[in-house]
Amino acid sequence: MVVYPGIRPEAMLQRAYPLIQGLNVLGAAFGLVWYWPQLHETHLLLLPFVPDCPLAAALLALALWRWRSGTGEALQGAAIGIAMFYGAWTVAVLWRGGALSDLGDRVMLLAHLGMMLEALLLWQVARPRRGWRLAALWVAVNTFVDYTLGTHPALPAALASHAVALATAAAAIAFVLLAPNLDPSP
Repeated sequence: MVVYPGIRPEAMLQRAYPLIQGLNVLGAAFGLVWYWPQLHETHLLLLPFVPDCPLAAALLALALWRWRSGTGEALQGAAIGIAMFYGAWTVAVLWRGGALSDLGDRVMLLAHLGMMLEALLLWQVARPRRGWRLAALWVAVNTFVDYTLGTHPALPAALASHAVALATAAAAIAFVLLAPNLDPSP
C-alpha cells in the first residue's frame, strides 16, 4: 500500500466522501447534459452505450458507497475498470486531438483525470478481486457498439474517427486480456 504523508488512503476516502460523492453526482449529471443531444437522437435500445463517462461516474459513486458498507466487491471492480478505461480514453482523445482550447475542454480533462485518480484510490483501498471480467465485457461490447453503430461521442475535429476507432479497439482488447489477471474468480 502506498503511504501518503500524514493520511492513509482509507482515511482520505472517508474524510473526502461527501465531496467525492458530490463530484461524482455532478460529473454524471453534467455528462448527461453534454450527451443530451446525442441521447435525444439515439435509438432506445442503444441508449445505455452512449453516456460512457457519466455511467462510469455513477458506478464509482455506487461502488464508493458500497465500499463504505463493506460490500459490493464485484461492483467496485467493475466500476474501477470502467472508470479507468473511459477516463484514460477521454484524456487521451482530448490531449491528442488538441481539444484543450477553451475552459470547458480543460475542465473536462481535469474531471476525467479526477475520475481516474478516484478509481485508483478506490482500487488501492478496496482491492476488489471480482468484477473485472464484467468491466472487460462492458468495455468490449460498448466499444463494438460505439464504432460499428456510431454511438461514440463527438470527437475533436483534429482526429480521424477511424484512427480513434482502431486505437480504442486496441485498448479494449488489451483491457479484455488484462482483466483475467485482475479477476481470479472462475
